Amino acid sequence: MKNFWSATYYLSSFLVALLGSLVIIGWLNDYIFLIKIHPNFTPMQFNTALCFALLGLSLIFIRFKVTYFLLTTTFIIAFGTLIQWITGVDFGLDQFFITTQFGNNELFPGRMVPNSAVSFSLISIFLLLFKINNNYFTSRLMVAASFFACV
Repeated sequence: MKNFWSATYYLSSFLVALLGSLVIIGWLNDYIFLIKIHPNFTPMQFNTALCFALLGLSLIFIRFKVTYFLLTTTFIIAFGTLIQWITGVDFGLDQFFITTQFGNNELFPGRMVPNSAVSFSLISIFLLLFKINNNYFTSRLMVAASFFACV
């Protein structure tokens, strides 16, 4: 049974990293079908895809020190975006990596939505806490953050 859960963990982590990576490839090569799942839908923003890829990789490599870098980078992108939403100030995070080429009349082109920013911030900070201090309290915080992120 332990092998089943371990395989499920690594498979789901891989799929999260793959999702983010495919959307990043879509942005870099102008493959609209990788950025939008339907022509009428809003595209997944580059920073959102980057956070998915970084979180997926951090879960795959959770036993290695590179996880600290991956999770810290995810937190900086997500929390910085959240601060931009709260304050209305543009730090340039939205189009730091890539310039948005969609003319959707967005108020802030390239910015991930606030609920994604909150979810990525919470998950990355609690995974960092879990990595630093793996105990009962931290694991309960992870469950709460995961539940909040799903809602």
